[in-house]
Amino acid sequence: MTARSMSITFLDARLDLCIVTMSIGLCLFAFAGAVAAPPPSSGSAPGCLRPVELRCELSQNPAGIDVERPGLSWQLISNERGAEQTAWQVTVATTRDLLTRGEADLWDSGRVPSRETAHIPYDGAPLTSSQRVFWRIRVWDQHGHPSAWSDTANWTMG
Repeated sequence: MTARSMSITFLDARLDLCIVTMSIGLCLFAFAGAVAAPPPSSGSAPGCLRPVELRCELSQNPAGIDVERPGLSWQLISNERGAEQTAWQVTVATTRDLLTRGEADLWDSGRVPSRETAHIPYDGAPLTSSQRVFWRIRVWDQHGHPSAWSDTANWTMG
């Protein structure tokens, strides 16, 4: 082996060592990033479905609703490709405070297996003229995981 071939072999060995070291470093960096990554700011796991844009009779927080069983609708967002809703639960109360405490004094649908997100008829206690009601929803994804509760919406009867 000549001096030139020895130096090339030595360089190849250093290059191989450098590549291996870089690969291990990248793997460790990727692993450390996955372990130390902060949770999403929404408080729900990545990919979880989230109900947003709550509507009653196709309007956000409408006043003057004149049907006995208004239709409730929502949209879904997720950062997981192909995520889908498999169930929902609506709670409705006379005050925002009751709803926040989990006391649905007008209607608690319970968990309803359904992919529907539009025109779900209100099925709670009878509502009176000028009554304002508050509602929220949570949904379950295809893995059986429930979302956090949505922001509270409202409607006022006509």
